[in-house]
Formats: sequence, C-alpha cells, structure tokens
Amino acid sequence: MKKIYKIIFLLGSSSLIIGLSGVILLVVVLWNFGRDLPDFNQLASYQPPTVTRMHAGDGRLLAEFSREKRVFVPIESI
Repeated sequence: MKKIYKIIFLLGSSSLIIGLSGVILLVVVLWNFGRDLPDFNQLASYQPPTVTRMHAGDGRLLAEFSREKRVFVPIESI
C-alpha cells in the first residue's frame, strides 16, 4: 500500500514540476518576443508610404513617384 502512495506521490510531484517548468518557459519565451514589439499607439497611428501621383489638368496620369509601390486600401473594403 505504501508503494502505491509513493508512486502516486512521485507521479504527482513530477507532473507538477513539469507543468511549472512549462509555464515558466512559456512566460520567458513570450517576454523575450514581446520586448521587440512596437508600442500599440505606434501601430494604431501607422501611416504606410504610398504612391504620389501627378495628374494633368484633364485628369490623365502623368507620373507616379514612390520608393515602394503601395496603394492605400481602407479596412472597410478588405
């Protein structure tokens, strides 16, 4: 009977140690990845670089100037 209690105690304590180690590992990993994330306010006010378009007087497109060819699309139309 004492052998059964000893086995149950060893299994329970091993499970507890493994579980706590997993939680600690998860917290450390999330903390390390979270340090490099930008501030939420910076993400909320993000203005991506867009294309500058030059039009003629009649509406024709004359030229486009940009480093990256991005087109702004509102979130409602996605």
